Amino acid sequence: MSKLFPVSHPLSSTLLDRAWRSPHHCHQLAVRDPRSNIFKTVPVPNPEKAMSIALREASAGNDVFFAIAEYLTYESRKADNVAGAYAVWMDIDVGPDKFKEGTGYATVEEAEAEFIRFCNAISIPLPTHLILSGHGLHGYWILDTFVGRDPWQALAKKLKELARHQGFLADPSRTADISSLLRVPGTTNYKYCPALPVMQLRETDELIPRAVMADAIEAAHCRLVAPSRQQLRLVTSLAYQSSRAPCSSGTLNLLKVVLTHLDPDCHYDDWFRIGCAVCTETCGSEAGLALWDEWSSQGSKYRSFEQTRRKWFSMNPEHPRPVRIGSLKAMVEANGHEWQHILTMAAFEAETAV
Repeated sequence: MSKLFPVSHPLSSTLLDRAWRSPHHCHQLAVRDPRSNIFKTVPVPNPEKAMSIALREASAGNDVFFAIAEYLTYESRKADNVAGAYAVWMDIDVGPDKFKEGTGYATVEEAEAEFIRFCNAISIPLPTHLILSGHGLHGYWILDTFVGRDPWQALAKKLKELARHQGFLADPSRTADISSLLRVPGTTNYKYCPALPVMQLRETDELIPRAVMADAIEAAHCRLVAPSRQQLRLVTSLAYQSSRAPCSSGTLNLLKVVLTHLDPDCHYDDWFRIGCAVCTETCGSEAGLALWDEWSSQGSKYRSFEQTRRKWFSMNPEHPRPVRIGSLKAMVEANGHEWQHILTMAAFEAETAV
């Protein structure tokens, strides 16, 4: 039993009962044969049937996971098929290897203590469910109302950024992945030898009001992350002002209009190439970085200003064969937009600004 998280109510209901509460949505398990490492997806109609299948598969020596979110159809477990979720979650790795790598904690006790510290530091409720996954911990905040895919992703992204800001070693990819698979309590983790039980350590009957959780995360993000980001932008701005040449307002205005015709969720290679063109045309200036970051932040793949800044510093605006605005012209025309129309829009906006 968990030493640090109190059990405020007997373990009377399963995690799946709480996470899957929409009868009109689809629910899915995933089963992995540890001998062949082959995954198979198993659609399930309800938590009761899911637990029956999970226990049967675990008895047969297989790892069993559940997709926490609820799906529109059974066709896939990808994020674009997710309807939303009743929970927010975190995955914390434990073990000497993870501790050495700096991606986890040495012991379960240390991980629990840090989990509590993190929740208290950002003033959010403790998780309603805590699972020992073998050597790691899974924490779930079960909410009183359903959260659609887009607002869930926005909320989880801020929670991930708060963990990074606080130095809490939760797996960032799992925190913000609405299509995550995590282990089913009551089954067995066959990744280890000997195999380890997947145990529920904490459960409460209380559902966390969605507004309480969202407001707490938003307040902490505004209090802690936003000021840090603004400070970093200022430092970057001062550095560029001292080392880079300025660019004209006309160039910035044209680039801004061009970027509205490009998808910030494009392939990474295109995203980086667009950044290189902006960097070249703005002489690597702070204004160019701000423009590229603002555009990038509108996409679901956006991570942070820090990531954009690191990529920007890796670019060379004085490259002998630079990527220039002609590449952006080809991209927008490939998307079906007329370049002359974009030039007209840029000229009109420039005149309006004056």
